[in-house]
Amino acid sequence: MSEIADSLYPETNKQICGLLFLLEVGLRELFIATLSSWKGAQWYKECLSGDALKKYKEGRKYERNTPWVQYVPHHPIYYLDFPDLASTIDRADNWDTVFKPIFQRKDIIIPVLRQLEPIRNAIAHNRKTCLPDVEIVNSAAAEIS
Repeated sequence: MSEIADSLYPETNKQICGLLFLLEVGLRELFIATLSSWKGAQWYKECLSGDALKKYKEGRKYERNTPWVQYVPHHPIYYLDFPDLASTIDRADNWDTVFKPIFQRKDIIIPVLRQLEPIRNAIAHNRKTCLPDVEIVNSAAAEIS
């Protein structure tokens, strides 16, 4: 079975998957660390949009009410979609106080995250990617770091 799976999984997807995982988890953990130090452990109640907060609550409720799956609690930021990360950075109070010193230029970080979104979704939904996608992700990773 492993050989079949390996043959079906494009090399480009393999290259992208690990890097996107590191980028996305890194961003989520950065949010937790920086926004917690600014607003405390419950920062998500103040720093997320109403839609994002609602998405978190609905996602957690769904997980808790799915009896065949072991519920594993996660920080609220892990219930948000990739575009929500860009929106959280883009929020004026979050940007001015927390993210501007880190990323310096909103006109760079937000477009980079938006550029990654369709590639990230392709990976998350097991669609094939191509070499230009690998180049975009590599470039974005360098830009974000």
